Amino acid sequence: MFLEIRYLVKRQRSSTHDSSPSSSSSGGQNAETKRRRNIKNGFENIRYLIPELNDATNAKISKAQMLECTANQIQVAAKMRDDMKAEVDLLKQEEQQLQQKISQYQTSLPVDGIPTMPAASRSREALYALFRAYVA
Repeated sequence: MFLEIRYLVKRQRSSTHDSSPSSSSSGGQNAETKRRRNIKNGFENIRYLIPELNDATNAKISKAQMLECTANQIQVAAKMRDDMKAEVDLLKQEEQQLQQKISQYQTSLPVDGIPTMPAASRSREALYALFRAYVA
């Protein structure tokens, strides 16, 4: 019984498709036209985005050459990205080193902010000379 129903359903489906062959083929043609238009638009976008393809000397370039130029451009961009990442990492390391030096210098300062001087240079004359040099 079940097999008979499946057979009837298949026959009905095939008969409905057979009744209007022009609609199914035109639908396929529309889909194919849409697919070709999408591919054409994609290649036009590639031509616009890739600088090598955008100039007038490459007006008659094949699609394979366009894809090759695109692949080369992607490789160049990926290398630039990797180089920039490496530079960012180096700059971060340099920043950490500078922050450590700043911390070391800050911890070496006395609490009141006045740098400590040896006892010999703390004499009154030395301080007065420093004052004159500062005021002058």
